[in-house]
Amino acid sequence: MALSSGSWALPAPVPASSQQPACSGRGPGPVPAACCSTVLMSVRVSVSHSGIRPLCLPGAGSDSLRLQLSMDPNLAGEFRLALRDTSGNRSVFIAEFDLRSVQYEVKSSRCHEMRLAASPHDCLRFNFRCDREAEAWSTVVISSLREAHR
Repeated sequence: MALSSGSWALPAPVPASSQQPACSGRGPGPVPAACCSTVLMSVRVSVSHSGIRPLCLPGAGSDSLRLQLSMDPNLAGEFRLALRDTSGNRSVFIAEFDLRSVQYEVKSSRCHEMRLAASPHDCLRFNFRCDREAEAWSTVVISSLREAHR
């Protein structure tokens, strides 16, 4: 997921009641059937943008955002970091990143920062509801980052 004309391009909405795992393609064209992923962890966050450009992210300050880490069980090191809006009866993927394309840093017990490794180096700050959730999330995402970079 990247910025498009200064705003986040929105993927298609997915019903919250859907039991199918999230899938993402590896480029233009149809999504391969074997690309389904396994969710490793999902946590509720609020998001702020710490870059120069204004944050054009739907629901950024909302309590209904979830940060989700998933992997492709068929491909070693294929981790995806996604931001979802779970308000209402639907779950909408707002942004999704290949974990190898981000830098992740724990700023404080409840504040973490993700920066895109390549230009435009956009930076998002994730604010967690409690220290315990933030610590559990950082343990999983940092170990997944190590695995993705192997």
